Amino acid sequence: MAAFSYSLLENIKDDIAAQDIATDLDPGTEATNEISYGAPYAALTSRQLYPSFFHTLPSDHIQFLAVVKLLKHFGWTWIGVIASDDDYGDSQTQELMLSAASHDICIEFIIKIPTNLDDRNFYEKAKILNNSSSQVVVLCGKSSYFIMYFIEVECKAQNSDFNRQYEENFNVKLHKCNATPDLGKYILNFGTTYHVYKAVYALAHSLHNIDFYLSRNARGTFMKKQKLMKEIPVSMCSEDCPLGSRTVMKRGIYRCCFECIQCPEGEISNETDKGSCQKCSEDEWPNDNNQCVPKPVEFLSYGNDPAPLAVSVISVLLFVKTSAIFCVFIVFRETPVVKANNKNLSFILLVSIMLSFLCVFLFLGRPGPISCMFRQTSFGIIFSVAVSSILAKTIMVYMAFKATKPGSFWRKHIGVKIPNCLVFLCSFIQVLISIIWLLTACPFPETNTDLYADKIIIQCNEGSMLAFSILLGYMGLLAAVSFFVAFLARNLPHSYNEAKYITFSMLVFCSVWIAFIPAYMSVTGKNTVLVEIFAIIASSLGILGCIFIPKCYIILVRPDLNSKGQLVKLTKT
Repeated sequence: MAAFSYSLLENIKDDIAAQDIATDLDPGTEATNEISYGAPYAALTSRQLYPSFFHTLPSDHIQFLAVVKLLKHFGWTWIGVIASDDDYGDSQTQELMLSAASHDICIEFIIKIPTNLDDRNFYEKAKILNNSSSQVVVLCGKSSYFIMYFIEVECKAQNSDFNRQYEENFNVKLHKCNATPDLGKYILNFGTTYHVYKAVYALAHSLHNIDFYLSRNARGTFMKKQKLMKEIPVSMCSEDCPLGSRTVMKRGIYRCCFECIQCPEGEISNETDKGSCQKCSEDEWPNDNNQCVPKPVEFLSYGNDPAPLAVSVISVLLFVKTSAIFCVFIVFRETPVVKANNKNLSFILLVSIMLSFLCVFLFLGRPGPISCMFRQTSFGIIFSVAVSSILAKTIMVYMAFKATKPGSFWRKHIGVKIPNCLVFLCSFIQVLISIIWLLTACPFPETNTDLYADKIIIQCNEGSMLAFSILLGYMGLLAAVSFFVAFLARNLPHSYNEAKYITFSMLVFCSVWIAFIPAYMSVTGKNTVLVEIFAIIASSLGILGCIFIPKCYIILVRPDLNSKGQLVKLTKT
């Protein structure tokens, strides 16, 4: 096949020497059968004007469509044009510009070379070619010796076969360029004679290469190919934008010249040179590989967060400690220290503190319908019972002191009914608030995709912030009243100074929940739950430490003070 191709080449060269290009046909002359190999004008395809004319070369439009596809195939979107300064050069240049524009190929410069070019114009045009950044030049129009001389002075090629072909076909003698190899331009010439010459040679070389590659093993073929896509020059105004970025056109410059900017947050671009980025769906987020993947879900999980485990351990330890104190008070329930401070209220308060430590577990783990429904109302009711018990104890301290005076009004009203009724009434109001909240705007679990861009928060929607505020406000009101009454009774001469301990406990309680409000409003996500858990544990521990630890110290460490005589002595002092 290779031998046939070379013989075909010789025949074509002989035909070329004997024929003239049919470019000046007159439609008014007598029709003659003519065949042309090099007349590409589109008008020649009209059967009405030229019914007896047949050309084997496609029209300029078809040729440059193929040229443009070739340029796109190799990524040459930034090219230059050198054309002959005649009608044929202008026609081909226009066709090239139209085809290039429709395929997003930009032309950096167009140099028109006339048959006679003075020294001044020669060097001005040469300067344009030297200063250009495009690495591919397309020749349009008639390929003349003068055009080849212009290109030779400015650039040639590093391929010896390429040089030899030009020397043989255009009868010129090329010399070595002084420019460095990376400054050379890659020339695409689509002139008539050379077009035919290259087509035959391309066929011959292709057949030869196919036969050569098939005779080699797979590894050798691969290495050969790898050595060859490296030799393809790069001719682009801007480099390809990497994945995850998009192109932005530079103002006042060709559309092939652009800048790369990073895709906005939450968007990806998985194609190079893409003009826009694609937004991930609401529940997805870009990863490091520029892919939309499901957003991570965040809540107080035992699996990947140490905070829930630490809170659980602390809550269990405090529950055990409170249970131990409760057992001590049951064992020593008939001693003066326990009886003097209303043992029934002490038992209610201890049970409330124990339950407050356990209700912490409603705030841990993935929020569900049950946990969201009962966690706020549970801790609100438990703390209302606890604070109501403290308020009743404070009032009993005040009544006990007043009842020691002869004929006192308070002596007739001291008993079990008053503190029990007070605890029931104050707690019932909070229970009523909770029931109304659950019936009108029950809390529920939700997925929050707006709080953070890169993750989803699983949280409890409180249903009604007004109801939540009323629940906290009522609990704060009970604590404030208890603190005020205890503060008034702090200097009363009562055994073991119960009023002072209650004052300290309510001071801690109020301080914790006052600090809770701004902290709760300033944090987001799972941190809001951690803040509320801290407030529950801290306030419960404050009550336990201030009221019951001093009593346990007397019962267990100083039993000598736990007697009726000491009680009377301390009361008189």
